Amino acid sequence: MADVERGWLNSAASVLVSRGGPTPETAEMVAADIANLTGRPVNSADVYSVAGQIQRPVKDELIPQTLGGLGNSLNAVGHERYLTGMVKALLKLTNCGPAEAALIRALGKSLGMSDAHVSGILMNAGMHNV
Repeated sequence: MADVERGWLNSAASVLVSRGGPTPETAEMVAADIANLTGRPVNSADVYSVAGQIQRPVKDELIPQTLGGLGNSLNAVGHERYLTGMVKALLKLTNCGPAEAALIRALGKSLGMSDAHVSGILMNAGMHNV
């Protein structure tokens, strides 16, 4: 579970920093998602700590590399939970356009998810037109 926590924290913090940095709400969302999945105590301070160590600017094309072994460590439900969490965080930080949809698609691909599955997640979030 430590690998899942580390991969999720690193990649989520990278996503947040790429869009201006974590806010109290997005940091709490990420921490809660990780804690709910792993059963390990994670709080928003952990998200801020990892985000503070990330060199800026963060290029979208490099964010999938921050997943570490998350793709292999999570099952399909875990992949969906991660990606849905990232969509929710992005929706809190931006007006989600084509760049955010492309980032979500790249993350999904790196996790080994099908394009149809990722499209479904985007559609459920109201991002099907981007």
